[in-house]
Amino acid sequence: MPVLRFNVIAALLLCATSLPASEWVELGEGLRPSDKVVAGGQPTAGVLQQAADAGVKVVVNFRGEGEDPGYDEAAAAAELGLTYLRVPIAGPQGLTPENVLLFDAVLRQVGDQPALMHCATGNRVGALHALHAAKFRDLDAEAAIEFGKAHGLTSLEGAVREQLDSGRTVVTH
Repeated sequence: MPVLRFNVIAALLLCATSLPASEWVELGEGLRPSDKVVAGGQPTAGVLQQAADAGVKVVVNFRGEGEDPGYDEAAAAAELGLTYLRVPIAGPQGLTPENVLLFDAVLRQVGDQPALMHCATGNRVGALHALHAAKFRDLDAEAAIEFGKAHGLTSLEGAVREQLDSGRTVVTH
């Protein structure tokens, strides 16, 4: 049942946005948690083209340094005129207070620009959104987890809960 729920929510979010769902054929499992953010798994070069054509201005990659997307994503984004930013998260050990601060800086740079945020599946995107929401939006743990799920949080939920319960997301800034 969780898979069906995810696909139904994803379809509703995709249809409720300013970018037509038909433009996201290859990113059909992506989430639209807001009218400015698409979150999901690794985009192909074709999806980057679709994103640029649809008005996306920024790509944020959460994949670790050693993960190979199969093409030069930074160069492809640059060729399309997209700003390319990285918040490299290598699994649960990358969910650090320092990376939450890095993500905050990235969000400030993104601002109101339409952005495509991805990792391999969208899970790390959601994890960072949850931790950021707890720290910078003062959401309680449950609300932060739900916010993270809207952005793709799945199997890292336990690691995020551990961070939130321990207070390790707290860093002075």
